[in-house]
Amino acid sequence: PCRFWASVEPYCADLTNEEVRVLEELLKPPEDEAEHYKIPPLGKHYSQRWAQEDLLEEQKDGARAAAAADKKKGVLGPLTELDTKDVDALLKKSEAQHEQPEDGCPFGPLTQRLLQALVEENIISPVEDSPIPEIAGKDSGADGAGTSPRSQNKPFSVPHTKSLEGRIKEELVAQGLLESEDRPAEDSEDEVLAELRKRQAELKALSAHNRAKKHELLRLAKEELHRQELRQRVRMADNEVMDAFRKIMAARQKKRTPTKKEKDQAWKTLKERESILKLLDG
Repeated sequence: PCRFWASVEPYCADLTNEEVRVLEELLKPPEDEAEHYKIPPLGKHYSQRWAQEDLLEEQKDGARAAAAADKKKGVLGPLTELDTKDVDALLKKSEAQHEQPEDGCPFGPLTQRLLQALVEENIISPVEDSPIPEIAGKDSGADGAGTSPRSQNKPFSVPHTKSLEGRIKEELVAQGLLESEDRPAEDSEDEVLAELRKRQAELKALSAHNRAKKHELLRLAKEELHRQELRQRVRMADNEVMDAFRKIMAARQKKRTPTKKEKDQAWKTLKERESILKLLDG
Protein backbone atom coordinates (compact mmCIF):
# COMPACT_ATOMS: atom_id res chain seq x y z
CA PRO A 1 0.00 0.00 0.00
CA CYS A 2 2.79 2.44 0.77
CA ARG A 3 4.31 2.01 -2.68
CA PHE A 4 0.89 2.48 -4.29
CA TRP A 5 0.09 5.70 -2.45
CA ALA A 6 3.59 7.00 -3.08
CA SER A 7 3.09 6.49 -6.85
CA VAL A 8 -0.38 8.10 -6.81
CA GLU A 9 0.56 11.09 -4.66
CA PRO A 10 1.94 13.28 -7.54
CA TYR A 11 -1.44 13.02 -9.29
CA CYS A 12 -3.50 13.73 -6.16
CA ALA A 13 -1.30 16.29 -4.43
CA ASP A 14 -2.46 19.87 -3.95
CA LEU A 15 -1.44 22.55 -6.41
CA THR A 16 1.23 25.05 -5.46
CA ASN A 17 1.90 28.65 -6.45
CA GLU A 18 5.04 27.49 -8.24
CA GLU A 19 2.98 25.38 -10.64
CA VAL A 20 0.70 28.34 -11.36
CA ARG A 21 3.75 30.47 -12.15
CA VAL A 22 4.94 27.79 -14.59
CA LEU A 23 1.60 28.03 -16.41
CA GLU A 24 1.89 31.81 -16.57
CA GLU A 25 5.38 31.47 -18.04
CA LEU A 26 4.07 29.08 -20.68
CA LEU A 27 1.50 31.67 -21.76
CA LYS A 28 4.21 34.16 -22.65
CA PRO A 29 4.94 34.11 -26.41
CA PRO A 30 8.38 32.69 -27.23
CA GLU A 31 11.06 35.01 -28.55
CA ASP A 32 11.56 33.03 -31.77
CA GLU A 33 7.85 32.78 -32.62
CA ALA A 34 8.17 35.21 -35.54
CA GLU A 35 10.95 33.10 -37.04
CA HIS A 36 8.50 30.26 -37.74
CA TYR A 37 6.33 32.49 -39.93
CA LYS A 38 9.07 34.05 -42.05
CA ILE A 39 9.20 33.07 -45.71
CA PRO A 40 12.80 32.86 -46.90
CA PRO A 41 13.64 34.48 -50.25
CA LEU A 42 13.75 32.35 -53.36
CA GLY A 43 17.25 31.01 -53.80
CA LYS A 44 19.27 30.23 -56.90
CA HIS A 45 17.78 27.78 -59.37
CA TYR A 46 18.80 24.21 -58.73
CA SER A 47 20.33 23.83 -62.21
CA GLN A 48 22.68 26.77 -61.60
CA ARG A 49 23.51 25.59 -58.08
CA TRP A 50 24.19 22.03 -59.25
CA ALA A 51 26.32 23.30 -62.13
CA GLN A 52 28.37 25.40 -59.74
CA GLU A 53 28.80 22.45 -57.36
CA ASP A 54 29.82 20.19 -60.26
CA LEU A 55 32.39 22.71 -61.46
CA LEU A 56 33.81 23.12 -57.99
CA GLU A 57 33.98 19.35 -57.60
CA GLU A 58 35.75 19.06 -60.93
CA GLN A 59 38.16 21.77 -59.83
CA LYS A 60 38.98 19.80 -56.67
CA ASP A 61 39.36 16.58 -58.64
CA GLY A 62 41.63 18.35 -61.12
CA ALA A 63 43.74 19.80 -58.34
CA ARG A 64 44.12 16.36 -56.74
CA ALA A 65 44.95 14.80 -60.09
CA ALA A 66 47.50 17.55 -60.77
CA ALA A 67 49.12 17.04 -57.39
CA ALA A 68 49.31 13.28 -57.99
CA ALA A 69 50.74 13.84 -61.46
CA ASP A 70 53.36 16.23 -60.12
CA LYS A 71 54.49 13.60 -57.65
CA LYS A 72 54.81 11.03 -60.41
CA LYS A 73 56.38 13.63 -62.71
CA GLY A 74 53.85 12.87 -65.39
CA VAL A 75 52.86 14.97 -68.37
CA LEU A 76 49.17 15.12 -67.58
CA GLY A 77 49.57 17.48 -64.62
CA PRO A 78 49.33 20.87 -66.38
CA LEU A 79 46.55 19.62 -68.67
CA THR A 80 44.16 18.73 -65.82
CA GLU A 81 44.41 22.01 -63.91
CA LEU A 82 41.35 24.29 -63.84
CA ASP A 83 42.04 27.92 -63.23
CA THR A 84 39.66 29.88 -61.00
CA LYS A 85 39.09 32.43 -63.76
CA ASP A 86 38.04 29.66 -66.13
CA VAL A 87 35.56 28.38 -63.56
CA ASP A 88 34.06 31.87 -63.12
CA ALA A 89 33.81 32.27 -66.88
CA LEU A 90 32.03 28.92 -67.21
CA LEU A 91 29.64 29.85 -64.41
CA LYS A 92 28.79 33.16 -66.05
CA LYS A 93 28.27 31.36 -69.35
CA SER A 94 25.91 28.83 -67.76
CA GLU A 95 23.95 31.60 -66.03
CA ALA A 96 23.64 33.49 -69.30
CA GLN A 97 22.44 30.34 -71.02
CA HIS A 98 19.89 29.79 -68.25
CA GLU A 99 18.53 33.32 -68.49
CA GLN A 100 18.42 33.39 -72.30
CA PRO A 101 17.40 30.31 -74.28
CA GLU A 102 19.81 28.88 -76.78
CA ASP A 103 17.50 29.51 -79.71
CA GLY A 104 17.20 33.19 -78.75
CA CYS A 105 13.39 33.05 -78.70
CA PRO A 106 12.04 36.48 -77.75
CA PHE A 107 8.59 35.23 -76.69
CA GLY A 108 7.46 35.00 -73.07
CA PRO A 109 6.80 31.73 -71.20
CA LEU A 110 3.05 31.80 -71.80
CA THR A 111 3.46 32.16 -75.57
CA GLN A 112 6.09 29.42 -75.67
CA ARG A 113 3.86 27.04 -73.71
CA LEU A 114 0.96 27.75 -76.03
CA LEU A 115 3.09 27.11 -79.10
CA GLN A 116 4.56 23.96 -77.59
CA ALA A 117 1.05 22.62 -76.98
CA LEU A 118 0.19 23.25 -80.60
CA VAL A 119 3.40 21.58 -81.80
CA GLU A 120 2.77 18.49 -79.67
CA GLU A 121 -0.73 18.13 -81.11
CA ASN A 122 0.68 18.48 -84.68
CA ILE A 123 -1.64 21.44 -85.33
CA ILE A 124 1.25 23.47 -86.63
CA SER A 125 4.72 22.36 -87.61
CA PRO A 126 8.01 23.68 -86.22
CA VAL A 127 9.61 26.65 -87.91
CA GLU A 128 12.76 24.85 -88.94
CA ASP A 129 10.80 22.07 -90.65
CA SER A 130 8.59 24.37 -92.74
CA PRO A 131 10.60 26.57 -95.10
CA ILE A 132 9.12 29.85 -96.20
CA PRO A 133 7.54 29.41 -99.63
CA GLU A 134 8.84 31.38 -102.54
CA ILE A 135 6.84 34.44 -103.53
CA ALA A 136 5.94 34.60 -107.16
CA GLY A 137 7.28 37.50 -109.10
CA LYS A 138 10.34 38.06 -106.88
CA ASP A 139 13.84 36.77 -107.06
CA SER A 140 14.06 34.44 -104.09
CA GLY A 141 17.26 32.64 -105.03
CA ALA A 142 19.60 35.49 -104.22
CA ASP A 143 17.92 36.60 -100.99
CA GLY A 144 17.47 33.06 -99.62
CA ALA A 145 13.73 33.50 -98.93
CA GLY A 146 13.11 29.77 -99.17
CA THR A 147 15.06 28.97 -96.00
CA SER A 148 14.08 29.37 -92.36
CA PRO A 149 15.64 32.04 -90.15
CA ARG A 150 17.40 29.40 -88.09
CA SER A 151 19.07 27.87 -91.14
CA GLN A 152 20.57 31.28 -91.91
CA ASN A 153 22.04 31.48 -88.35
CA LYS A 154 20.29 34.81 -87.76
CA PRO A 155 18.49 35.71 -84.51
CA PHE A 156 14.75 35.25 -84.78
CA SER A 157 13.21 38.58 -83.77
CA VAL A 158 9.56 39.58 -83.62
CA PRO A 159 8.46 43.12 -82.74
CA HIS A 160 6.07 43.87 -79.89
CA THR A 161 6.59 40.53 -78.12
CA LYS A 162 5.59 41.94 -74.72
CA SER A 163 2.28 43.26 -76.01
CA LEU A 164 1.69 39.94 -77.78
CA GLU A 165 2.28 38.07 -74.51
CA GLY A 166 -0.17 40.33 -72.68
CA ARG A 167 -2.86 40.03 -75.33
CA ILE A 168 -2.58 36.22 -75.40
CA LYS A 169 -2.89 36.09 -71.64
CA GLU A 170 -5.92 38.41 -71.59
CA GLU A 171 -7.62 36.35 -74.30
CA LEU A 172 -7.01 33.07 -72.46
CA VAL A 173 -8.39 34.58 -69.25
CA ALA A 174 -11.42 35.91 -71.10
CA GLN A 175 -12.12 32.49 -72.63
CA GLY A 176 -11.84 30.82 -69.22
CA LEU A 177 -8.81 28.74 -70.20
CA LEU A 178 -6.53 30.50 -67.72
CA GLU A 179 -7.29 31.72 -64.22
CA SER A 180 -6.74 35.35 -63.36
CA GLU A 181 -3.80 35.76 -60.98
CA ASP A 182 -4.24 38.21 -58.13
CA ARG A 183 -0.77 37.54 -56.78
CA PRO A 184 2.58 37.31 -58.56
CA ALA A 185 3.12 34.47 -60.99
CA GLU A 186 5.93 32.90 -59.02
CA ASP A 187 3.66 32.50 -55.99
CA SER A 188 0.96 30.63 -57.92
CA GLU A 189 3.42 28.29 -59.61
CA ASP A 190 5.64 27.62 -56.61
CA GLU A 191 4.43 24.42 -54.92
CA VAL A 192 6.99 24.71 -52.13
CA LEU A 193 5.77 28.21 -51.20
CA ALA A 194 2.13 27.09 -51.27
CA GLU A 195 2.92 24.13 -49.00
CA LEU A 196 4.92 26.39 -46.66
CA ARG A 197 2.00 28.81 -46.31
CA LYS A 198 -0.38 25.90 -45.70
CA ARG A 199 1.79 24.54 -42.88
CA GLN A 200 2.18 28.01 -41.38
CA ALA A 201 -1.61 28.39 -41.31
CA GLU A 202 -1.88 25.02 -39.56
CA LEU A 203 0.79 26.11 -37.06
CA LYS A 204 -1.13 29.32 -36.29
CA ALA A 205 -4.35 27.37 -35.70
CA LEU A 206 -2.57 24.86 -33.46
CA SER A 207 -0.82 27.62 -31.50
CA ALA A 208 -4.13 29.42 -30.94
CA HIS A 209 -5.72 26.15 -29.75
CA ASN A 210 -2.85 25.46 -27.34
CA ARG A 211 -2.96 29.00 -26.00
CA ALA A 212 -6.71 28.72 -25.34
CA LYS A 213 -6.18 25.42 -23.50
CA LYS A 214 -3.41 26.98 -21.38
CA HIS A 215 -5.70 29.89 -20.44
CA GLU A 216 -8.40 27.43 -19.43
CA LEU A 217 -5.91 25.36 -17.43
CA LEU A 218 -4.62 28.48 -15.65
CA ARG A 219 -8.17 29.50 -14.75
CA LEU A 220 -8.92 26.05 -13.34
CA ALA A 221 -5.64 26.06 -11.40
CA LYS A 222 -6.46 29.40 -9.75
CA GLU A 223 -9.94 28.15 -8.87
CA GLU A 224 -8.42 25.01 -7.39
CA LEU A 225 -6.05 27.08 -5.27
CA HIS A 226 -9.02 28.98 -3.88
CA ARG A 227 -10.84 25.71 -3.15
CA GLN A 228 -7.74 24.36 -1.42
CA GLU A 229 -7.75 27.39 0.88
CA LEU A 230 -11.42 26.77 1.70
CA ARG A 231 -10.75 23.10 2.42
CA GLN A 232 -7.92 24.12 4.73
CA ARG A 233 -10.30 26.47 6.57
CA VAL A 234 -12.86 23.63 6.81
CA ARG A 235 -10.25 21.40 8.47
CA MET A 236 -9.43 24.16 10.95
CA ALA A 237 -13.15 24.66 11.65
CA ASP A 238 -13.54 20.91 12.20
CA ASN A 239 -10.81 21.01 14.80
CA GLU A 240 -12.50 23.94 16.59
CA VAL A 241 -15.85 22.12 16.59
CA MET A 242 -14.20 19.01 18.02
CA ASP A 243 -12.55 21.08 20.78
CA ALA A 244 -15.91 22.61 21.72
CA PHE A 245 -17.56 19.15 21.67
CA ARG A 246 -14.85 17.74 23.98
CA LYS A 247 -15.38 20.59 26.46
CA ILE A 248 -19.14 19.97 26.55
CA MET A 249 -18.68 16.22 26.91
CA ALA A 250 -16.16 16.75 29.72
CA ALA A 251 -18.66 18.97 31.56
CA ARG A 252 -21.41 16.33 31.24
CA GLN A 253 -19.08 13.63 32.51
CA LYS A 254 -18.48 15.78 35.58
CA LYS A 255 -22.27 16.08 35.91
CA ARG A 256 -22.33 19.80 35.49
CA THR A 257 -24.15 22.03 33.07
CA PRO A 258 -21.98 23.61 30.32
CA THR A 259 -21.52 27.31 30.79
CA LYS A 260 -23.05 29.90 28.47
CA LYS A 261 -19.59 30.76 27.15
CA GLU A 262 -18.93 27.14 26.13
CA LYS A 263 -22.33 26.89 24.39
CA ASP A 264 -21.80 30.15 22.52
CA GLN A 265 -18.35 29.04 21.41
CA ALA A 266 -19.75 25.74 20.14
CA TRP A 267 -22.57 27.45 18.18
CA LYS A 268 -20.10 29.95 16.72
CA THR A 269 -17.76 27.27 15.46
CA LEU A 270 -20.67 25.33 13.93
CA LYS A 271 -21.95 28.39 12.05
CA GLU A 272 -18.49 29.25 10.76
CA ARG A 273 -18.07 25.69 9.49
CA GLU A 274 -21.44 25.78 7.72
CA SER A 275 -20.63 29.09 6.02
CA ILE A 276 -17.28 27.76 4.78
CA LEU A 277 -18.97 24.60 3.44
CA LYS A 278 -21.48 26.73 1.53
CA LEU A 279 -18.61 28.64 -0.10
CA LEU A 280 -16.89 25.36 -0.93
CA ASP A 281 -20.03 23.89 -2.47
CA GLY A 282 -20.72 27.07 -4.43
